Amino acid sequence: MKFCSKCGARLEEYCLNGSYKACLMCNERYYDNPIVGVAVVYLKGNKILLGKRSSSYKTGKWCIPCGYLESHEDVKEGARREFKEETSLDVQDLKLLDVKSNTNKTVGVYYLAGEVSGELKADDDLSEVGFYNLGDLPEMAFKSDLKIIKELQKIE
Repeated sequence: MKFCSKCGARLEEYCLNGSYKACLMCNERYYDNPIVGVAVVYLKGNKILLGKRSSSYKTGKWCIPCGYLESHEDVKEGARREFKEETSLDVQDLKLLDVKSNTNKTVGVYYLAGEVSGELKADDDLSEVGFYNLGDLPEMAFKSDLKIIKELQKIE
């Protein structure tokens, strides 16, 4: 955003770290806050469920099934919804695994899946899904997913 939506004047970075822009004419502020993403880690033994991205962002690379939290959702419910949309699976028990900051201005909230039911099928932003050994991964889309997987390898 370059211009104020209130008065039309040019916006200036107001903070040293660029966390918001301000209109010097009417003092309106525009914050560049991170977006919340949710992800569900589903393990079968030492294998993790991953999806191949078919959306316009990081197409062809693999990730832990994930998506954005909607403004009206509880974080766990958003994680369940995204997991279902991308894998066709229902997940009941979710345990908070970790929270990671991503370089694409997203805060990722990772849950560990407990009970999972349904038939696995790629859908929504994924073209393929499959289980991969924690130590033998395809090309991954997100550094934060790799950090989570490295932490899981230490537990194994």
